[in-house]
Amino acid sequence: MIEYVRFDKINDTVRNILGWKEDYNIILTIKLIENEGIISGAIRTISVKEITSSNIFIDIKRLILSELNTIIDNIGIDVRNIYALDSVEFEIARFLEGSNQIEVIKRGVLGKSLFVKMECLLGELVRRKNFAVLFEVEIKGGKPFVASVEDPKNWIILPRNDKVGNSSYPSLLVSIKREYSDKTWEECQKLLHENNEFMLTIRQFVDFLNLLKSEEVFYADGEIVSKSVAVKILNEIMKVKSPWRAEWLDAKFVDRKGKLCIDYHKINDNGDIIEIIEPLQDCLMDNKLPGISLDSWLEEATDQGLPLKNIGNGNLYYWKPIITAVSRFLANSDRVSMNCNRDTSGSDSKQGVRRAKIMK
Repeated sequence: MIEYVRFDKINDTVRNILGWKEDYNIILTIKLIENEGIISGAIRTISVKEITSSNIFIDIKRLILSELNTIIDNIGIDVRNIYALDSVEFEIARFLEGSNQIEVIKRGVLGKSLFVKMECLLGELVRRKNFAVLFEVEIKGGKPFVASVEDPKNWIILPRNDKVGNSSYPSLLVSIKREYSDKTWEECQKLLHENNEFMLTIRQFVDFLNLLKSEEVFYADGEIVSKSVAVKILNEIMKVKSPWRAEWLDAKFVDRKGKLCIDYHKINDNGDIIEIIEPLQDCLMDNKLPGISLDSWLEEATDQGLPLKNIGNGNLYYWKPIITAVSRFLANSDRVSMNCNRDTSGSDSKQGVRRAKIMK
């Protein structure tokens, strides 16, 4: 499978395919392509480097720049040819800014490694010869990312999502069980914030469900969560069965200057939990009973986590956002529902909240 992505998005691509790891094994091979006129010349390998990396984009850039003299020496540029030297440095530096498209190939039946190809054209440098540099990178997953936390088997790593605008978040730890039962939405918010924890937003909840359905689920200590355990957690959240279960989500719907807005919390760049109130994005604003497609919602939710207005039909009951209401997810003996119309004062022993905190 071949995918074309921007170079500066390589970290996200690797994590999406190989999973969230503490570090990755990288082998960089640099090849020099020498063409004379329109005649294609030989391709020769001039350097092979191997490192481990937690930030692939940054470390590949550093590795390539560290080999700049090797590239220049193999081209055969006279040290007095300042123009040619500057040209090589400029073209490679511009190439590494990140906006260029690169080719990513998933290798292996289970996609356990990636092969990245990037070509930088250098132009005519010496003796009427045109040069290009081909960077080939093989990437394999290393150790899973590990958090320092008590009771690591009670927490699951939710990898960061920085593709959803204001709703973006860093890597989190999410509790495997609901807690604070028989508490109102506001009481749960207060208890969580007192412990530097928070309630999952709708967006984070969507990502958490998608994570549980995937093959790459890890406890806080880096050990993989077995498929049977992941399915058990997922069924506890959304399987149609008795008794009924529900969990609060961090979304309150409010009016601001005549516009329906969503009020939720996010983590800023300083790691502080702050309140955000912003206009509701274009989403489904009709009740759907019996419902919408659960799979479509999980695959195509808005940045704020709500279903698109043109979502297909399905079995997930959906109550649209209304002013002063909050959100919860519920499953019982005959339905699964996403409610955006709940009163903040409601409480029940079968209703609780899933604790979340920043992964450190």
